[in-house]
Amino acid sequence: MSGSEPESRYFSEMASSEPTGLTSVLDEVVSPYPRNPSPMSKTRRSSARPQFRTPSCPLVTHTRKASASLALVLAAALPAAKADITYHLNFDPASSGEAQEVANSVAVAAAFYNQHGSFNKHWAVTYHPGIPTAEGNYDGYMGYGGTRNERVVFHEAAHTFGMGTHGAYGGLIAGGVWKGKYGNQAQFDTYNDFGDGLHGDGHAIWPSGFNYNNEDGYVERFWHTRIMAGIRADMSILSYTREARNEAVVVGETAEFRVESPMAASYQWSRNGVNLANGGDISGANTATLRIANAETADAGTYRCAVTGANETLNNRPRQLWVHPAPQLGQWSFNGNPNDALNANHGTAFGTPAYVAGKIGQAIDLDGADDYIDLPDPMGRTADTTIATWVNWDGGGDWQRIFDFGTGTFQNFFLTPKAGGGAMRLSIKDIINGKDQEYQVNTTTLPLGQWVHLAAVIKGDYMTLYMNGKPVGSAFNLDAGPAHFPATNNYIGKSQYNDPTFNGRVDDFRLYGKALTGSEIWALWGESANQAPVFSPEIITLPAGTTLGPYTGQTLASYATDADSNPLTFSKLNGPAWLTVAANGTLSGQPTPNDGGTNTFIVRVTDPSGATSDATVKIPVTALLASPVTSSTTAPAIDSDDVSFIATNIAELNTINGTSNPPDNDESTF
Repeated sequence: MSGSEPESRYFSEMASSEPTGLTSVLDEVVSPYPRNPSPMSKTRRSSARPQFRTPSCPLVTHTRKASASLALVLAAALPAAKADITYHLNFDPASSGEAQEVANSVAVAAAFYNQHGSFNKHWAVTYHPGIPTAEGNYDGYMGYGGTRNERVVFHEAAHTFGMGTHGAYGGLIAGGVWKGKYGNQAQFDTYNDFGDGLHGDGHAIWPSGFNYNNEDGYVERFWHTRIMAGIRADMSILSYTREARNEAVVVGETAEFRVESPMAASYQWSRNGVNLANGGDISGANTATLRIANAETADAGTYRCAVTGANETLNNRPRQLWVHPAPQLGQWSFNGNPNDALNANHGTAFGTPAYVAGKIGQAIDLDGADDYIDLPDPMGRTADTTIATWVNWDGGGDWQRIFDFGTGTFQNFFLTPKAGGGAMRLSIKDIINGKDQEYQVNTTTLPLGQWVHLAAVIKGDYMTLYMNGKPVGSAFNLDAGPAHFPATNNYIGKSQYNDPTFNGRVDDFRLYGKALTGSEIWALWGESANQAPVFSPEIITLPAGTTLGPYTGQTLASYATDADSNPLTFSKLNGPAWLTVAANGTLSGQPTPNDGGTNTFIVRVTDPSGATSDATVKIPVTALLASPVTSSTTAPAIDSDDVSFIATNIAELNTINGTSNPPDNDESTF
């Protein structure tokens, strides 16, 4: 085959209203697309990527080995839920090494989709050396010959999901840019290579089509799965464009699970395989969002949603709810050992840390070489979260860690005394479930040689870093939370990356499954006789406003108290731009026509010592249209074929009515 000839000659594309199209791919070209770093690499992928193109000829193979028995084990053991990939092999894997490679690669891909996606699809898998490369169609057929590695299976799986084979695909990719909302949004949230959306042709999309071997990678498989779900929704196939995420609450709090399935006509949530019904503390059992109020330990378990629409029923991936019996999950005093003084969640010490005089009793002294503590896995199962500790830093290299909870370099929540730019940084990211974005709070470098109290707090979709009881920065609109990736590596003094370990002392390390308030953080620091101001309640619902007039007559001052009778200062941290919070707490502003609905704001009260408390303010806004204006103005008679009238100073959204009597029965337009 000549690489200069049009690639379309070599693909059988039969995307029709009854999608049975077969598509083969010549899949083994190595492109200039930059090879992805390993999960333990700290270097981000280059943002300067070449344009993708459909490969034209096989040159290089790249194979991962898997267990020879893996395919048969998975095919037999995986439950056939209405969300799972199932498959059968139309060949004997033991017949040749190539056949076994196909079986292994298919098993790996099916297991991945069944853990991280929801695709109701059965594959009929064939291996024959006469197949030049690989091929697949929407009916679930996949054939392999000259190309057999895992990446090729993900590519052919995409064809069984509808890429290049479904009847709606051609119209959505006409012109080379995807026209669907959900596939494009998934691209923006992950690769974000193109500002206008996914690119592609009649055969495949890019990025995420896995057209080349070096497009495959650890995180890219997650992103591929999300984009496949998105393009299926765009093709009117039932899918989940957002899977539910794990949830963790303290007894008495509200747990929430949410899915997005654009083609769903009905929803049914279940716990541990039993369908739920609305009533008592359960609401939304038949909607996209399930809520369990006043959670009890008995509410913990596995939750799933089954949606019905587009002539099928589809389950989402199972998600866990953890219910903690008390807000404080652990306290590590480091008085001679790394044990938990509260709940027996004892840490494990690595290296040769010493125990020395600390801020409170003893502290653990980490040498900056190989000392660190690993806390048990349940410690990462939190949603609203507070981590508080005393540290005394001896300095050293950048990117040391005070703590780092996560699963690796793609999902983590950490605090470093000095990042590469010199700032102390609190960071969280989850680029597998959420956006390819790191949310950061940056402040001055941690002081050397002195005890400093630090607290990191996540509450809902924002997080705050406190130093010696005072907030030093916040980040808002988080699309990540520790419960979404139940951390398996819960380190004190060690990084998920290959960074230096912490050089200094750590004392009184505390973990809470709730967001402590500013006043509670101030009291935990405990170095001042002054008491912090308090908002009550922490969620304040104010009277409604409208888009037609100013919002007046409300103040935050009546919701804040201070035990020391100090003068208080109020400020707005986040929320729609129209609202202004004066220093004395007075609210003012006028909602715009785009601000209809419940407007949510984060506000803060501060006393002269710097102690604070935050509150959430909710203001319902009603979007109203201006009243119609009527008049009986008569325009002067004009003898002309083309006449225009321009109306000025007309109120927004008004309607202009008029009467025209053209003498020649000509058309009149207003």
